[in-house]
Amino acid sequence: MKNLGLLLLLVFSLNIAMAQQGVQFIEDKSWEEVLAVAKKENKVVFLDAYTTWCGPCKKMSRDIFPLSSVSDTYNSTFINVKMDMEKGDGIKVARRYGIRVFPTLLYVNSEGEVLHRIAGFQNEKQLLTLAKDAIDPMRQLAGLKRKYNAGVRNESFLYTYAYACKNALENRTYYTIANEYLNTQKDWSSKKNMKFILDFVTRTDAKMFDYLLDNRTAFETSFGKTPINRTVERLVSTRIDQLLSFKDGETDKIFEEAKVIFSKVYPDRAKGLTASFKMTYHRNGGDRKNFALAAIEYVDYMPTLSADELSDIAWTFYRVIEDKKQLKLALKWSRKALKMQKEITHYDTVASLYYKLGKKRKARKYAKKGIKFAKSKNEAHDNLSELLELTK
Repeated sequence: MKNLGLLLLLVFSLNIAMAQQGVQFIEDKSWEEVLAVAKKENKVVFLDAYTTWCGPCKKMSRDIFPLSSVSDTYNSTFINVKMDMEKGDGIKVARRYGIRVFPTLLYVNSEGEVLHRIAGFQNEKQLLTLAKDAIDPMRQLAGLKRKYNAGVRNESFLYTYAYACKNALENRTYYTIANEYLNTQKDWSSKKNMKFILDFVTRTDAKMFDYLLDNRTAFETSFGKTPINRTVERLVSTRIDQLLSFKDGETDKIFEEAKVIFSKVYPDRAKGLTASFKMTYHRNGGDRKNFALAAIEYVDYMPTLSADELSDIAWTFYRVIEDKKQLKLALKWSRKALKMQKEITHYDTVASLYYKLGKKRKARKYAKKGIKFAKSKNEAHDNLSELLELTK
């Protein structure tokens, strides 16, 4: 019993010691009270803006904030505060400082002015660097803003300021600053500038994007083919998704921009991809007439479509198109798909289109074939069985 008591005492003492380690956060004061403490102690506030569901937030609390190197610096330099951005005062703080990504780390003076900020997980080295930058007027975001507003435009400053804005997720600002930096560079092909372009290219209609495409081989040699492909695909996908969401009626402009993007990135497939874009756009908007026209154009431009793709388009025609001439085209596609690959869904599409076109004998013939095929594969064939009944 004596040994057990000593063991429990040791564990208790260890827990206390561990609790005293790490960054010491204030969690029970309002934001205004925190600023008052900062003013009284003449310190900068460090805010860990988190949410309870944020994985990187939990990782920083578990793995980074307890480190002695971090705690020694932050406990002696800042008033440290943790706030849940979805509860209590945190909701007002999130709105005040435009916090939408977690974790966001803010360094704020006693007047509530943001001196420095960054979003996302930070490791030990990064967090210690941030501590230095946040209290250095030459490196902190607020100091850089003042210099920029005062007219400073040399290349080293613009380079530093662009990254500071990007890390702070000041999206509108950092894109402008990045372009200003590149305008100071006669040679974009240096490794430093190519890396800069990769870090800042965000739009498919920008000079940076065009330069990346024009010099794609050089980028792939320096940074690897897979990362470059991912960057290009991400930018194209993001913009195409945005264009598909636009419903302002200016379809000519939307289609022209999609065509330009596809022509720059995929010149060999641009016509087919543009037709596919139009098809998707009209389908999303419920425009059956123009969907059908775009689909016909798409199939014409893409002779190597898979059986599933052909059958899917044909099935959509069966469901939403009434024009007999267009339905006959869909039947042609569906029969081609069935010839390419025997599948129960392909039999179903062929039989259904024959039925919609009023050719019951043909519909019955393919329904029977489909049922026979389904039974051989031990697959369900409810749709074909129902169709067979309708053809009696």
